Amino acid sequence: MATAVSSRNNISPEVSSNNLGGAVLSEEERRTELKQLLSSVIPCIIIGIEAAEAEITSIFTLDELNTKRSSCQVLIALSKILKEYPKGAGYIPRPLPSCLSLYPKLREFRSQMDGLIWEVLSKLTILKEFVQNITDSQKLFIVALSVRDAKNCFTQNECEHFIKMDPALSKKMFGSSSSSSSGSSKNGASSDYGEKKRVRLQVSDDGSSDSDASNVTVVSPNTPPQSAAFDSARPKSPDGWLSGLRGSEKSRSNPLLPAGRKGRSQSDPQLTGAEQEQQQVPNPSIDRVNKFYKLQSSTPSTSSNSIPLSLVPSLQQHGDTETAVEWERYDQDRAAQLCCHFIQQIRGFKTDAGSTIKDLPDLAHFVVKDTGNDELFFKEDFLERNHLTFLGVSKGSDKAPIAISVCSYLVVDSGDLELLYIIRTQDGDERLRFILSKTREVSAKDMVKMLKKARPQYQNFNIKEVKDESMLVHLLDFESKNNVQRNFKFGVLYCRDGQTEENEIYANHEPFSKQYQEFLDLLGERVTLKGWKAYRGGLDIREDTTGTHSVYQRWNNRYEIMYHVATMIPYKADDAQQIDRKRHLGNDIVIVIFKEGDTPISPTIFKSNFNHIFAVVQVDKDKTRINGGDTHYNLSICVKDEIMSFGPSYPKYHSFTKSELKSFLLTKLINGERWVLNSPVFAQKFLRTRREFLQSYVNEYFES
Repeated sequence: MATAVSSRNNISPEVSSNNLGGAVLSEEERRTELKQLLSSVIPCIIIGIEAAEAEITSIFTLDELNTKRSSCQVLIALSKILKEYPKGAGYIPRPLPSCLSLYPKLREFRSQMDGLIWEVLSKLTILKEFVQNITDSQKLFIVALSVRDAKNCFTQNECEHFIKMDPALSKKMFGSSSSSSSGSSKNGASSDYGEKKRVRLQVSDDGSSDSDASNVTVVSPNTPPQSAAFDSARPKSPDGWLSGLRGSEKSRSNPLLPAGRKGRSQSDPQLTGAEQEQQQVPNPSIDRVNKFYKLQSSTPSTSSNSIPLSLVPSLQQHGDTETAVEWERYDQDRAAQLCCHFIQQIRGFKTDAGSTIKDLPDLAHFVVKDTGNDELFFKEDFLERNHLTFLGVSKGSDKAPIAISVCSYLVVDSGDLELLYIIRTQDGDERLRFILSKTREVSAKDMVKMLKKARPQYQNFNIKEVKDESMLVHLLDFESKNNVQRNFKFGVLYCRDGQTEENEIYANHEPFSKQYQEFLDLLGERVTLKGWKAYRGGLDIREDTTGTHSVYQRWNNRYEIMYHVATMIPYKADDAQQIDRKRHLGNDIVIVIFKEGDTPISPTIFKSNFNHIFAVVQVDKDKTRINGGDTHYNLSICVKDEIMSFGPSYPKYHSFTKSELKSFLLTKLINGERWVLNSPVFAQKFLRTRREFLQSYVNEYFES
């Protein structure tokens, strides 16, 4: 069973303990201790590589290659673990012995291995120096994970004797001494892998990207790399080694069986309902499965081939009357009579100033569109459970890539066994479930056959299982970047009475009206940017170059909104265009404008092609006065014509209270941004991005 543990416990209990010698260590002391350990361990691994190098350089015949292949396997596995780290420059190939001219393929292989040795050694040398300068504990821990995996490469391939490491150091760093690790099983797996645990480490997004990436999950399996990983990573090999992989795949347990149980061959990973009853990972709720996974039949005779393909995200299905509504024609003259004319009616734009409904719906009825797309299905339903991963390519000329995850799900009430599928294509994700007999055994091939029978569009795909657990990291990354949108950045502008030009609106600075300050407080809480840990929306959280504070809102315990408030980004008197402010607001899809006075705003004054939605808010002075100073607001929404009208609806010329406006505005703007991202221009970009992600997985794991 996959077990989530804290990041500090993934290296060794002794490294992470808060109590060493009875004293509580500070974060700085723990970081210093880990640096010292890494500075001692990395040279030991370098010594191990040099020992492997000595064996590789003594290979002159194919027979010697077969007897010393474990040293080659260590180097290839290390290169894969360290592939993201920088390498040195100035590599000069060394001369090869003339006797290798009798074996051209062996000579080519030796040349590639020499390059690999230099690359790994140079990366570790740089990494050793890098460790001394790291101040970020999260980055230091990621390096420690890589070092641990590098050490495990020697253990798996029965080459741990190459590493001249003190047993006490090994125990302190890795939680087991060299002696205990050396007692590895026949297939090279040490006792370090007694339990299959997947380590999860949350790393805050503090990069420079303006995209709405929030947290990145780094997953590092404690299980050793499988032989399939070696097969995909190794350089071109000479004749005689093309088909031989060390160890038997039959020793690998079935990944769909409960952890700790004896499994079957991975090439035939069967499972039964009785075995699934011992699954210790909690099932997803029945309501969740029924809502988000479409039921299919397990037999072709009853499979419905008439079910419409739903690969295109539900954003593109326009049947939701709560979030997709046709806006009524904007009566500019009538709005002016009611003092609600905030936006000029301009060709190329349409305005929502309310509809003919009588009352504003209850706050609980404001519907955010496509909340199903906010779910992390793979992370929450698959990652901690035993599951299989498949990759495929269509047989047509387009060579479309596909990635599939399958896990078992036991229906407790009925005892039925179900298989849950996530099918990822360039067009979107599809989630299916199949009900099986409680006693039925299903192999990996059966799972693919069931899918093709229920979904004929996949019959034209070559699909095979991928056993390399590093795919988990890719699938988590794919889901977070391509499926889920929980973070939003909205621009906020302050428009004084009589202002009609973009530059003068962007140039507003203190003093501000009391009503504007009150509106900012309504939007969210004012937060200090330096050291900010939550979603930052591309603002500087280190040097205060984008201001010292901003406005942030976590809403419905799900969505994070960082407002780009123009008046909080430093004003530069010598810059008429206020480029620093436009750099952020100009890249926002949604712009909220707090307007004062009676002069309407034209959306055409804003030159950014990225701004698609303008929400203009103004204090309703009459309603505020009638209600004893309790501020009320009027609202108008203006969008570009190509964007579909979106909800929720509200009564025409409605006067919002503070609580009404906050909930309504956030719902409206989130829905609006999602409709914009579904427009043809943005949708095509997302489709290309999805295909590029999937194609990279196919290139690395399917075709290698």
